[in-house]
Amino acid sequence: MPLRHMMTQTASTTRHPATSAGGKRSTPVANLTNLKITPIMLSGASGQHAIRMAIGLQDAAVQVYETYTEAHAHTDSSVSVNQMPDIKVDDRLVVAGITYGIRWCEIQPATTSFGATMLIYITEEKSA
Repeated sequence: MPLRHMMTQTASTTRHPATSAGGKRSTPVANLTNLKITPIMLSGASGQHAIRMAIGLQDAAVQVYETYTEAHAHTDSSVSVNQMPDIKVDDRLVVAGITYGIRWCEIQPATTSFGATMLIYITEEKSA
């Protein structure tokens, strides 16, 4: 079964604009919309450990989740494209009104079952 058949959730991302000359970060702005992803799931033990070590969360009581996507039609900065989504660490993923911080993402090569996919590790953001 192609991954696109499992991408049943729609998400969007936000991204911080470039840091100002004064060193301040401004409010994140919309980046991608109509992004198709697999349902968000709790990351396995190896993913939890690797991401916690990589981003310095080894002692934090934070759950790491994961989702996948692949090249597909979506909107990037108000332009309709059909490509692998432009997702970066520190972007925010918004799904069903819940905001997640993107902690790690990587493009995985094509296999006999799937084309190239993007694995995205996320943590839920705390409400302000």
